[in-house]
Amino acid sequence: MTALVELLVTSIRYAMHEYVNFTFQGMTFVILVAGTILAMRELRLANGGWLSIREGLSMGLLMFAVIGILDTTYQQIYQSYVDTSYTQTVLEQTRNMMERSGAKDEQLDMFDEQVEKMDDQPAKGMAGIAFIGGVLTWILGGLFLSLIIAAFMRRVKSNPFD
Repeated sequence: MTALVELLVTSIRYAMHEYVNFTFQGMTFVILVAGTILAMRELRLANGGWLSIREGLSMGLLMFAVIGILDTTYQQIYQSYVDTSYTQTVLEQTRNMMERSGAKDEQLDMFDEQVEKMDDQPAKGMAGIAFIGGVLTWILGGLFLSLIIAAFMRRVKSNPFD
């Protein structure tokens, strides 16, 4: 369910062409935290009120792996078939954000140089690497978030022989 809500927010963000927007990033973070807490609460109820950090972490990693696969697939389909100018728009929005936040001319020049280098490199064969990188990024983020949430939600049996 968390993955579907996250994809809905992503769809709204894409429809509004707000690719570099901290409001949507914050909403996504809140959705992920709430979804992880609700999932761990359900797991704890299913385990008779007990939840170890290991169980919470395992469930969280599985959840974030699924979200990562779905979100990365969605993003790649969107970039390849729906809005082929996505990357260029993101770069423009990033530069505008840097200008608004008062970045120095040297930083803007360095950003422009990096964009030019990126444009010179061929994009063929990068989809697979981008997909794996996207999924691994989701899993890594899920590792940290799940570990923190599981540490707060854990309840361990005082007598392991019960």
